[in-house]
Amino acid sequence: PDLPNFYAHERLMNDLKNVFEITHKKFKNWKALKKLNP
Repeated sequence: PDLPNFYAHERLMNDLKNVFEITHKKFKNWKALKKLNP
């Protein structure tokens, strides 16, 4: 494969994974908070 494209794709996948993990954590915190104050 094209190496620059390969690295760009790897970086994009890493960014997506980070965004997903952060969103997931925020969502879990939000659900926990909603349980405390319905």
